[in-house]
Amino acid sequence: LIVAFLSTTYPSVAQNYGIMLLEPSSAATLSSVFQSTSPIFTMFLAAKFLEEPITRKKAFGAAVSFTGIVLLSTGRGGVEALKSSATLGGLLILSTALSYAISGVLIKNTLKEYGAMNLLFWCNIFSALMFIPIGGVILFTEVENPTLTPLGMPMIWLSLLVLSMVVGGVIMIVWYRLIERYPISRLSYFSYLIPLFSGGIAISMMAEWIDIRTLLFSLLVIIGVYLVQSPEKARVKIPRST
Repeated sequence: LIVAFLSTTYPSVAQNYGIMLLEPSSAATLSSVFQSTSPIFTMFLAAKFLEEPITRKKAFGAAVSFTGIVLLSTGRGGVEALKSSATLGGLLILSTALSYAISGVLIKNTLKEYGAMNLLFWCNIFSALMFIPIGGVILFTEVENPTLTPLGMPMIWLSLLVLSMVVGGVIMIVWYRLIERYPISRLSYFSYLIPLFSGGIAISMMAEWIDIRTLLFSLLVIIGVYLVQSPEKARVKIPRST
């Protein structure tokens, strides 16, 4: 139940509401960059509960990427930018990164006793049940003024099909299988690559625009990927001659 809430229900709600508060011209790109901070949380959680070591290179790479996130959050407005509604949106998306990190550690521990497909099945069932009251709250409080009109558009159904079968189906199956076999802290670092793909798609298909400053700050995040994913150099001990 906790895994279902932290891995699917809460991130979905917080991410969508957070994107609504961000600047529309670059919401998808910045959202993906904020979400890429999950490895920072995962690294410390995995070290605490899974006894996965934190090397100096991992820590430094996480620090570099986190610096990029802070600079992206403040942007041109500096500290004053933190007072805007976009900051709340950024914080909500950052909270999804923490949620994913905690759920990743919980999934890793739970997979020691249950199979990946069994766990994924029940997570989807519980998550779907949780969305029913959430949908009711959105409908009656008119947070987003939902309407049934878009359901008549073929593109909406195509998007829902891709999200449910590819993102919610195939990708989650692969993710659970990977968590079964590899250290969670190492897998989480690949989320730093999300801005690369998301930004490219948003710019080419959604006409989003980012300035050079945003691009440079995003590069800091990508540099963190290289630092934490590059293999450690083995130290060769040369025996002393007697």
